[in-house]
Amino acid sequence: MRDFTTLPSGGACGTKAAEDGGHVAVARTPKRAWASGLFRCSSLWACPTCAPRIRAERGGEIAQAIEAHVRGGGSLLLLLTLTVPHRQGDSLAWLIRGLFDAYRRLLQHRGFREVFRRALGCEARGAFASIRVVEVTYSDTAGFHPHLHALLFLSEQPSRSGFDEAEVWLRKHWPAAAVAEGLRRPSGSIGSDLRRASGSKLARYVTKLTKEVRGLAAEVAHGDMKRRSVWDLLDRANSGDANARKLWREYEQATKDARMMWWSPGLCERLGVRRGGSAALAAQREGDPAEEPEVVAYFEDEAWREVSRRRLVPHLLIEAHRGGYLAVAAFLDRHGLPPPMVGDPFAPYVAALP
Repeated sequence: MRDFTTLPSGGACGTKAAEDGGHVAVARTPKRAWASGLFRCSSLWACPTCAPRIRAERGGEIAQAIEAHVRGGGSLLLLLTLTVPHRQGDSLAWLIRGLFDAYRRLLQHRGFREVFRRALGCEARGAFASIRVVEVTYSDTAGFHPHLHALLFLSEQPSRSGFDEAEVWLRKHWPAAAVAEGLRRPSGSIGSDLRRASGSKLARYVTKLTKEVRGLAAEVAHGDMKRRSVWDLLDRANSGDANARKLWREYEQATKDARMMWWSPGLCERLGVRRGGSAALAAQREGDPAEEPEVVAYFEDEAWREVSRRRLVPHLLIEAHRGGYLAVAAFLDRHGLPPPMVGDPFAPYVAALP
């Protein structure tokens, strides 16, 4: 990825110490080994290391919100999914920008508030407390496919007829909103989908949406067209596929300033959910918190950068897990590199503190 990424921070993720001149520690438990004290890019979109960790935590936060809503007397949640037609060669930046703008136009439509207040039988505040999640998949036949999921937190139970009225309204006005923003007209039955579910079912569904995705995406849609995750595209790019590298660079540029998740103002406080910052989530300690890790070795910043430049980190961690310091030192010696430090480089300074 470092050979073709357009994001300076993405190419450096995990390849150096968190601070210039700092140190990297390699630790292990009976289950695995890992490196800590590393620089992390905190990219929720385009980092195969940071994104799974942050998405898993974000999924947990959404599940907490759902549980708190149900415990607090909230009767129901709606999951609204919106998408637009897309073709191979379409600009992903154009699709994402248009999707966001069309969704904003839909929310600002006076009829949207009226139909949710009347047909769904809920107050405006309850209807518009929401969490928005945006996903992007890719297909070799139809290109990039961005789609938006919005969780709507309702304060009252809507009737069946009211729910049906809301569905009809969305199928009419979502295509109009998309066309007004310069996108192709979505099909009423495919462009918008409104579901209602109990809190427990929706918590499982949303967690699935936000957890790490690897390999082929599970979703199958539009007949036999299989959508691939963007991580599959990255795998192909890492294997040297020139077209995949071009598409990955487009994906990086289109998503670098986009917000993947957005909560209505005040929703976290109302439901008592504390959200962690992406940087803190990306940098949190690896391994099982219940196990006390053994620190195998310490690396100076430049020494770790050299190990990363030679793409030896995965093999080094395997050796650290299997045989500790001696195995790591022997591995480095075979590659003409000096042994790492044994003790904590900061220990003398800590001991000298009053």
